[in-house]
Amino acid sequence: MVEVTECSRPRCADPVRWGGMCAHHYRKVQERGLRRRVDAQPVIEHVRALEALGWRRNALSRRLGLHRATVHKMSTGDYDTVRQAVYATVLAVPLKPPPPSRVHRIGFARRAQALACLGWTFKQLEARAGWHPGRIWSAMLPGRNGGEYIPREWHLEMCALYDQLSMTKPVPGVDDHGRTINQRKSAALRNGWVPPLDWDDDEIDNPEAKPFGSPLLIARKEERRQHDYDRYHHGIKRLVDGAPTRKHLRQLRDCGWSNAEIVERADIPRETIRNILYRSTQVNREAAARILALDPWQLEVGA
Repeated sequence: MVEVTECSRPRCADPVRWGGMCAHHYRKVQERGLRRRVDAQPVIEHVRALEALGWRRNALSRRLGLHRATVHKMSTGDYDTVRQAVYATVLAVPLKPPPPSRVHRIGFARRAQALACLGWTFKQLEARAGWHPGRIWSAMLPGRNGGEYIPREWHLEMCALYDQLSMTKPVPGVDDHGRTINQRKSAALRNGWVPPLDWDDDEIDNPEAKPFGSPLLIARKEERRQHDYDRYHHGIKRLVDGAPTRKHLRQLRDCGWSNAEIVERADIPRETIRNILYRSTQVNREAAARILALDPWQLEVGA
């Protein structure tokens, strides 16, 4: 620690006597009434009033930028005087209950999804914010991290990151999975997510708010949300094993069904039948249910 030996006033090299000043300047400050310390009683009363409203000392120390022991001594009345800067900082805190320690995760999730629509990966966002890998997914997925609520600190950090990057595109390149920016943007839009400009900044934290995006994007988002809910709460998967469906398709064709008749009766795209027969190992759950509902002998009965 460097010891101060000269007066802190400009153009004064006299030795320090009190308060970082020489005797001459310290006397002038006292004569003008510019005291560095003031009575601590208003501060003590204000801290006790905040604690009565529900403020915890840890939260209050973070709000004031002071050590917890300092707040403790203010609350117990151990100080007779305090510095003017501390006096002003404490009295600037309004006498209101503290903000909630946990907030709804919807604002966090929407901001992360909007940044993903610009091409940012969650890994890049976590690295920029200094978070451990996986924090964004743990906050976004329902049923994790204590339900629908996340720590308020996470929400505030995501708000700051969103304000910084919502109008900034990532550096061109590929991610760990070999996807380009355009591929990542397309994947985010397929999930039903919407970019930052489709959200009202005043309503993005409101669970009832709707984006300004196209009806198609909104419908995809709702479908994806319902799929996530079914998957994590009821174990329902969007894709199922394609072997039973493929076997049933071949039985239909052996009984004289054509691809056009299967498409018409099951109300599915023609390409879906080709994928099931020759490419895919998994099938969409709804398409599989429609195909399996067809009776191989129904064609002859209806003819």
